[in-house]
Formats: sequence, C-alpha cells, structure tokens
Amino acid sequence: AAPKHADLGDELAEVRFYLDQGLEDDARASLAELERRHPGHPEVGALQRELDRETAPSQQLSGATPLVDLSAEDEEEDAYLSAIFGAGPAPKKKQDKGVEIRASAGVDPGDAATAYDLGMAYREMGLVDDALAQFETAARDPSWEARALVMSGTLRVHRGETDRALTDLRRAIESATNEDELYEAKYELATTYERLGDTNAAVEELQGVPAGYRERDEKLAALEG
Repeated sequence: AAPKHADLGDELAEVRFYLDQGLEDDARASLAELERRHPGHPEVGALQRELDRETAPSQQLSGATPLVDLSAEDEEEDAYLSAIFGAGPAPKKKQDKGVEIRASAGVDPGDAATAYDLGMAYREMGLVDDALAQFETAARDPSWEARALVMSGTLRVHRGETDRALTDLRRAIESATNEDELYEAKYELATTYERLGDTNAAVEELQGVPAGYRERDEKLAALEG
C-alpha cells in the first residue's frame, strides 16, 4: 500500500502566505523545515518545485532594467481597493477577483458567514488588512466568533502582532461552541506559544487537544523531549 503522509494543509498554507507577502526567504525556510520533518512528502515537494519555477525568472532578471512602471502599479492597486469598497471603477487585472468574490456571495456583506468567506478570500489574495476587517465582522456573531478569531490570530502572528494574536486565540477558546472549534483554537494557541519559545504554555495547550489531532503528538513529543 502507498505510504500515508501527514496532513500538512495548514503548514503549506502558511508557506503560501509567506509567498503572498513576498517573504520568499521565510517560505523557503519553512519548506526546508517541513522537508526535514516529513522527508519525501509529495505536497512539500510539489510546492518546492512551484516555488523554484516562480522565482527562477526573477532571479535571472534581477540585474535587468525594470519592465513595469511602478507608479502605474500603485494606481492600479488604489483603483482596485476603491472598487472593492464601491468607490468607482477598477482595472481588469485585479478588480476581477474582488468583484467576483462579492458577486458570488450574493448576500448582505454584513452577514457573518459572508464576512468570514470574504476574509478567507482576502487572506488567499494577501490582503491582510481587508481579511482582518472581515474576520472582525464575522466574530460579532457568536456562532462564527471562534472560527473568525482563530483566523485573525494566525494572521496577526505572521504580522508580528503576537500580543493581539494571543488575545484573539484565547478569546477563540472561550467562545468555542463545539469541540472542533475548541481544539483548533488550542492547537493554534499552542503553535503560537511554541513560536514565542514558551514551551510550558505550548505543552499545556497541546495537552488539552486529543491525540492524533493534526501534528499534536509530534509537537508534544518534541516539546517534552
């Protein structure tokens, strides 16, 4: 039988987040760590090849004359953001994504489910401020609060806002409406403590997560080792 590989969906999403933010070095470092911990994992290898393909052209042209008018790019970005929030027309390239997201939702943008979905879409597009705003809206609904706060917390970690991230994740634990939400919040809080070097706090949170949940067992063994 084919070997069973660990589910690295969240870890790979983190790598893609780094790429979206232009943090290539962080992305490569995270991929290298995943390869070390999960040698031969097909998804890790696929993302590494994708990263190599995407960065090769820029490396080859690093000394060449810029081909893009940066002032035009800035104008396009401003028009794109204006279009998302209803302030006027936008250029084709970037406007299409934002408008399609709004159109596909088909309901009041103030609705918590819609806000959460928009937040996820903005997150994938690298629009962190917009994503956080939508998750804050979603978190006003008790049934979406824990999920939205977990997403806000993980985004804030990547931005270096660790105090606010910890606050969001602790609130997510308190507002969880079921075990899935509780375990997700505890796992992400433990991961944040691990990043900050607070081993005891990380272990305490992981002990509140059932064995077999994501990489809980491996993390706990490493922290207690």
